[in-house]
Amino acid sequence: MSNSNPFQSGSIPEGSWESQPQTESTLHDSTYLLARTKPWVRFIAVLGIVMSLFAVGSAVLTASTFARMPGGPPGFLTGMMVVQVGFMILICLLFYFVPSVLLWHYGTRIADHLREKSSTSFVAALTAQKSFWKYLGIVALVVMVLYGLMLAAMFSFIMLGAMR
Repeated sequence: MSNSNPFQSGSIPEGSWESQPQTESTLHDSTYLLARTKPWVRFIAVLGIVMSLFAVGSAVLTASTFARMPGGPPGFLTGMMVVQVGFMILICLLFYFVPSVLLWHYGTRIADHLREKSSTSFVAALTAQKSFWKYLGIVALVVMVLYGLMLAAMFSFIMLGAMR
C-alpha cells in the first residue's frame, strides 16, 4: 500500500532539479507558454481587484444609505449593518482580493522570467503559481467544511422540529 497523500505537495530534494538534464527547447517552449499566459493572468488579476473594490464600495454605500434614513435606522439595524458590512468586506478580501494579488504576483514573476530567461526565474514563476492554487485549495476546503456544518445544522433543526 502506498503512503502517498494526494493533498500533500510533492517535494523535490534540494538541488536535484538543477542536476536533471534540461534542454534549451524545453525552457524555450515553457517560456513561450508563460508569455501567452501572462496577459490572461494580468486580466483576471485586475478584474478581481476591481471587483473586490466594487463590492467593498457597494457594502459601504449600502450601509451609509441605511444610516442616512429619515429618523435614522433602528438601533439593532445599525449593529447588524456593521456586522454585515464587515462580513461582506471580509468575503471580498478572501475570495477576490487575495487571489487577485497572488495572480498579479504570478504575472510579475512571468515578466521577470521573460526578461531574464533563466531557470531560477522560471522556478520563481511556478512557485508563485503554486501559491495561488494552494490558496484557492485552502479556501475551497474551508468552504466545503462550512457547507457541511450548515447542512448538519439544518438537518439538526429539521430533526428537532420533527420531534415536537
